[in-house]
Amino acid sequence: MSRFALGFAVVGILVGCGSEFQDSSEGLHEPPPSVSSSATFRDAVGSAVPNFVRFCGGSGQADCPTAPSVQVRWGGGFNESGLGFEPTAVQDVLFDQPFAIGALTHFNFVVGRFVDSVVLDLGLVVESDSGTTLFDETVSVGLEIEETPNNDTTIPCPFPSERPCSDRVTISTDGATEFSTVVDGFEYTLTIAGFHADPNASGPPLMDFLSEENESTVVFLFVSFDEECIDGDGDGVCDVDDACANTASGSLIDADGCSIDDHCPCDTAANHGDYVSCVAHATTDFVRDGLLTHQERSKLVSAAARSDCGK
Repeated sequence: MSRFALGFAVVGILVGCGSEFQDSSEGLHEPPPSVSSSATFRDAVGSAVPNFVRFCGGSGQADCPTAPSVQVRWGGGFNESGLGFEPTAVQDVLFDQPFAIGALTHFNFVVGRFVDSVVLDLGLVVESDSGTTLFDETVSVGLEIEETPNNDTTIPCPFPSERPCSDRVTISTDGATEFSTVVDGFEYTLTIAGFHADPNASGPPLMDFLSEENESTVVFLFVSFDEECIDGDGDGVCDVDDACANTASGSLIDADGCSIDDHCPCDTAANHGDYVSCVAHATTDFVRDGLLTHQERSKLVSAAARSDCGK
């Protein structure tokens, strides 16, 4: 019989059972990590730019005279329109579910010059309880402001309105909404999830909200933060726990992420007897762990005996 690696397809044994050994990220951080945030508005686009728009509270900008602590205002006059953002205080990260990262205010007043879009930069830092930085990125959120006519009663309002006419603020789909880093064998992904009117709301957030004319509407920007171990060979065992980093795709593996071929490589067998003995011992361990039946083990040992490995 020709020389071969002891693949399970040769003996007809079902493979792919390694997923039961996959370590879940749930509960890896006790206590949970914390997230802190900062914010800056920039790059306004619209008829108010540049003479009738001002920024405050962000990086390199003057302090805002009133709350929220970070703002972009436009239009001039007594009541300017604009957006404000108040980052939340340091808080625990909730894995796999959206949580509020700050409050966004839309100041919606009648102005003659507008901003159609602006970028909100969020500086987000997530740290474990031990002080390891899991995520430290500036996340850019594009916001689109859809101004509506207010004085022409012959034009129906495009959105439900208590008075003419509500505006709509939308998270732009032109930019990225997912941002990832890799730390110590784990990938951490922060996703811009959308808006809720309540910081403690559950359910899927919305990517836009309506803002009544002559009011200041406050919503909460939600993000999600997920942790997933890196599994380079796709065998269902995290690389940080995988004793065999390059297991062949589809191989049956043990709790250490190793296949029988990993334990008993054909190409490096000292002699045929040692190879068959190795397969016999390895398959015995697989039977003990409930990964193989005795019948399946017998087929594998017989296949090893018929091979040229070690000859």
